[in-house]
Amino acid sequence: VTAAHFSSAIRRASGYSPLAIITEIIIMNAKAQLKTTRLPVKEIAFSLGFNNHSFFNKYFRKQVKMTPLENLCLLKIGLYIKTGCFIHFPCFN
Repeated sequence: VTAAHFSSAIRRASGYSPLAIITEIIIMNAKAQLKTTRLPVKEIAFSLGFNNHSFFNKYFRKQVKMTPLENLCLLKIGLYIKTGCFIHFPCFN
């Protein structure tokens, strides 16, 4: 199977390019790690295959319209609102 044939088959089946699907999977995994672990953003970036955490920050921001740290803070604020527990603050720990 050629790369072009594979790409066409994926696009026909899903309506999305393989790159768009891979990007979505990376972002979903990043968000899940931000939500469920206390790993620094740098470690999350490396766990997702990024060799440069600055590039990961730019990549994430381009896709999500906020940095990973801003996303983490939003997640923590949402958790605080849901639970009423200040144990999840400060945002930037």
